[in-house]
Amino acid sequence: MADTTIIPSSSSLSPNTAFSQIIQHRSQSSFTEEPEGVPNLSPSGYECIRYMGACNGGQIYLGKRISLHSMERNFVAIKKYNIDDIDDYAAIAKETAYLRLLQHPNIVELTASFVYEKSIYQMTPAMNLGSLFDIVFEYKKWGLNEKAIAGVTIQVLEGLHYLHERRYIHRDVKPRHILLDSAGNVKLTGFRYMVELNHHLDCAFEYDTHLQNQMYYLAPEVVAQNMHGYTSKSDIYMLGISVCEAINGVMPFGELEPLEMLFRKVNGQVPRPVDKKSLEDDADMGIDISMRPADHLTRVFSQEMHQFISNCLNYHPEMRGTASELKASPWLGSEEMKKIGPHQVQQELGLDYSHFDLGLWSQEPLLPAEPEQKYEIAFDYSPIS
Repeated sequence: MADTTIIPSSSSLSPNTAFSQIIQHRSQSSFTEEPEGVPNLSPSGYECIRYMGACNGGQIYLGKRISLHSMERNFVAIKKYNIDDIDDYAAIAKETAYLRLLQHPNIVELTASFVYEKSIYQMTPAMNLGSLFDIVFEYKKWGLNEKAIAGVTIQVLEGLHYLHERRYIHRDVKPRHILLDSAGNVKLTGFRYMVELNHHLDCAFEYDTHLQNQMYYLAPEVVAQNMHGYTSKSDIYMLGISVCEAINGVMPFGELEPLEMLFRKVNGQVPRPVDKKSLEDDADMGIDISMRPADHLTRVFSQEMHQFISNCLNYHPEMRGTASELKASPWLGSEEMKKIGPHQVQQELGLDYSHFDLGLWSQEPLLPAEPEQKYEIAFDYSPIS
């Protein structure tokens, strides 16, 4: 299918999956259950407003920082990890350390981190549009337009260039970790599993258990787990998958079972943008395109964008461009695209930004503070008479 794989005409792997099935699969995967109330953080200088969603074993809340010197209240995103439920303290500690070190306009900044009651909290500025995934899922179900995704991609590449220059591999680039605000600013998040290359090797060999959660975004060289390892070019592949998801409205390979998806990746099959040209190619190969939305059947993306995504998703990592090279590519380096800044991203998204005024969001009831733990005397140390 055009939004998942380029299938050679002689291949017997072509899945003739109805587009409605892919959309249904996509909607089922985003469900999160909202807990009752929100934590009471006022003694710590924060006002918690409402629950927003789940993340890597924790919860995310919208909150405000209460200034002691003025009535100003700065909105923040509050990540809460219950100490009793944490499986990997080291991962959270490493993420906190990374966020304190990283300073870049396109990387989310950590404003505070502390332990209160029985939980660990991380505070970052609130990006009121949420993630790129949220925008596509809630408002742009057939995908973003070309200029909008170009502006987002430019800012993500700025953040990746900053990381790669410092010998970091993000390893978790996906739409859920690309945050936006109503001014069109883009910030990269999701640094818990980032790795730093040492000065003797330009590649990494770690394949942690957590990588199973983003299998559909990983580069072929990462899932191969061979002696060659992988480099920062694996982040470029993940960016290519993310761009495809944002413009197509569905996750590439999303209709496939993991084993079939892995087979296709290691055999060099890659996603591509869905437009009139790619769907005509599908029809020529005998794939049913009758269930495709009219938006997909009529739109036409530039050849330069197709080439950009093809480069990001090249099976051979050495053939992929670096973050700086891709920013200067014929697509993003063109006179039209390189002028797209945050303000243009805001315009091209075409959202009703009054909906995202955090000052109008309702306050949820606060959970009562947890009582101090009391222990009964387990042993009697009084002298034996």
